[in-house]
Amino acid sequence: MNIINFEENFNKKLDCDIFTTIRKTNRAKYESYLLRTGEKFNITLNNEFYCLAKLIKVDHEKYSKMNDYLLVLDSGMTNFVSINTLMKKYGLRSIDDNMIILTFERINMQKNDLL
Repeated sequence: MNIINFEENFNKKLDCDIFTTIRKTNRAKYESYLLRTGEKFNITLNNEFYCLAKLIKVDHEKYSKMNDYLLVLDSGMTNFVSINTLMKKYGLRSIDDNMIILTFERINMQKNDLL
């Protein structure tokens, strides 16, 4: 099973039907996620299971070209604050570093689904 871990649940996005994550990427990571579009992922928060979700879209963009609305919704931060936070968190060297934008659709599970 695919796993993707979140360290924070910015804007409580993991509780939404559709949510994104923005991460530093390279060509191999991008292509790997593209191949897994449509697959299910265990979403973890601080390495503990949080929910199940399907990867529905994979995009990439230079950080400097990202839409401000996406940054605010994804991180709960203004563009200026998110630039500083994400540059530290992901070791970005420049606002022109390539980022991957993964869009997930939450799969609602019943209690019996976990058995």
